[in-house]
Amino acid sequence: MTKKLVIPRIAHPILWLVLSLVITLGIGAWGLLYPDARSSQITINIFVNENGNRVLDLLAQGVEKFFSPAYAIGLTVVIALIVWIFSKSLWTAVGFGLAVAAAWLPVEIFKLLFHENRPDPTQLINIVVPFQADTSFPSGHVSFAIGLAYALLLLVGKGKPKNFLIAVGIVFVVVVAYARVYAGVHFVSDTVGSVFASVIGILIFNQLWPVITRFLTKQKGRRSK
Repeated sequence: MTKKLVIPRIAHPILWLVLSLVITLGIGAWGLLYPDARSSQITINIFVNENGNRVLDLLAQGVEKFFSPAYAIGLTVVIALIVWIFSKSLWTAVGFGLAVAAAWLPVEIFKLLFHENRPDPTQLINIVVPFQADTSFPSGHVSFAIGLAYALLLLVGKGKPKNFLIAVGIVFVVVVAYARVYAGVHFVSDTVGSVFASVIGILIFNQLWPVITRFLTKQKGRRSK
């Protein structure tokens, strides 16, 4: 673990930010303009739901419970405290928490913007989690998985550990997305939209955090004089 967050350098961040925004808005608008086409994705939910097993049931239930907002916030706080203890830097711990939040907040904004319905649970044979009446697009659970993987990545320096964590993070996000589709609480487009929505927040954080840390360093230097 590094003593400060290692912000990756991303070429053309504005371009990626605009592209992610356009794709997220495009998926959301598609769902509103073509609700029947969006709802037709239920065939994917039905297929994976029918071909499940007890292990997948437990996975979906675990993701539903432990990646819900209350548990997600609690887990983030606990990990941030651990980061503080080992890094001996309060701001590294704060940065970790903000990195997780940065990936999650855009998703909540898009949820308020689009208000798209969840898949119809009556079409599922295997009901593994309770029905949810809130908005479906994008997936908050997937965004938390992305934010957590991203924040952990910032704590690792360059080299093989970072590459390994990237691979594990991708698998982790895919598994969470699959669990949400399997449970029938999200369409595939919800999980895909969540990826691009989270990228928006991550790109913004990547640009702002170095500015914040430089400001804090200058303030600390002035106080020490």
